[in-house]
Amino acid sequence: LLHVGQDGTVTLLHKTMADWLTDWASEDKDIAERGKQALMADLHADPSDGHKRLGEWLADEREDRFAFAHAVHHLAHSGQNTRAMELLHDFEWLLTAVADKGVPPWTLVRDAPNPEDDVVLALGKSLHALRERPLELAFQLLGRLGNGHPMRGSIDQVMEARGTPWMRPVQAHLAPAKDALRMIIQGHTESVMTVAFSPDG
Repeated sequence: LLHVGQDGTVTLLHKTMADWLTDWASEDKDIAERGKQALMADLHADPSDGHKRLGEWLADEREDRFAFAHAVHHLAHSGQNTRAMELLHDFEWLLTAVADKGVPPWTLVRDAPNPEDDVVLALGKSLHALRERPLELAFQLLGRLGNGHPMRGSIDQVMEARGTPWMRPVQAHLAPAKDALRMIIQGHTESVMTVAFSPDG
C-alpha cells in the first residue's frame, strides 16, 4: 500500500487508502455493522497532526535529503509559519538544501508560507541560474538583497567556512528582491514573439 521512491519519498499507492486513513465516520453500513467503525476511528490519521509532527522532525534533521525537500512544506501546512521562514532565512540550511542535497529551489519558493518575503522573492528570481549552477546561491542572494540585509553576515560566514572560491558582490546589482520581476523563464529554443498572461496566473 505504501511506495518508497528513489528519493526517499513515501506515497500511498491507492487513493482509497488515504480516504480510509483520514475518514472518521464511514457511511458504509456494512462496516458499521461489523464493528469496524471503532477500528477506523482508532487508526484515523489527522493530516494536520501529521504535518506538524513531520515538520518538527524534518526541521531538525540535517542529513536526509527528504528533510530538506519537505520541511518547509510540512511546517507551513501545520501553521508553523515562523519556523518555516526561519529555515528559509538560515543560509547554511538553504545552501545545503539547494547545492548539496539537490532540492529544486522552486519547491522551496512554492512551499514558503510568506511569498512576499524578500528572501523568497530573491530565491524566485534566481531560479533560472540556480537550476544550472546551484552553488551560485550566495552570489544570487547577495546580488538581490543588498548590503544591509541581515542575511548578509551569515552568507559571508558560511561561504568562508566552506573554503571554496565564490563571487561575493559588494553591492546589489541584480534585479532586487522586491522588484516587479517575479521570475525569469529560460529554455525556449527560438525567439519569443508573443507573451500571454491571465490575471489569475
